Amino acid sequence: MNDTTLEKIKYWTKKLLLLVFPFIIISYDFKKNGKSIKYSVITCLIGIVIFLNFWSAIFSKESEMDEYKSKVDEYENANSEFATQVQDLEKDNEKLRIDLKEAQEIETPIATEISTPIETPIPTPTPIKTPEQPKEYVLGNGNFVAGKDFPAGTYDISVVSGNGNVSSDNMWSGGINAIMGVGNDDMYQKEYKNIKLPKGTTLKISNVKIKLTKVK
Repeated sequence: MNDTTLEKIKYWTKKLLLLVFPFIIISYDFKKNGKSIKYSVITCLIGIVIFLNFWSAIFSKESEMDEYKSKVDEYENANSEFATQVQDLEKDNEKLRIDLKEAQEIETPIATEISTPIETPIPTPTPIKTPEQPKEYVLGNGNFVAGKDFPAGTYDISVVSGNGNVSSDNMWSGGINAIMGVGNDDMYQKEYKNIKLPKGTTLKISNVKIKLTKVK
């Protein structure tokens, strides 16, 4: 037998004893005082009816209490079940929130700001203009060295004034050895072109003024 059956047996045994006990007491009292059994039985039955009504009221209250307790238990069970469902929903919601956050971190790259250094423009150096040397040189009587008295190079030589002789020590390698002048005589040459006067060459001028025009 389980615990519930034992409790029921104990319960109804107590109730039976309580029902029989007044009958025994009343019967004994009536017998002791010499009263008739019939009267004793009637009195006992009245006591039993009162006793049953009393216990019926008590049983009714107990039944109502049991019903109320049953409803309370049902409410508590439902409330407990609801609380469990709420906890499960909160856990599911938290799991979904974590999954959504992880998905956003995977799909959306984190924007990293990269600072680009500002390039400072390097100023372009301004070339220093070297004053151009004059391409024409007027020379008179004397000895002049190319690269010292005038730049070495190739020149056109023309008469400015006078009549005389013009020669260079490289006369056989592109230099000059000529009589130049402004006279109308055919012996005086007015101009020579592409005369080479390399560095170190000595140019001799006598009794005539000439102009050297640099061609290269």
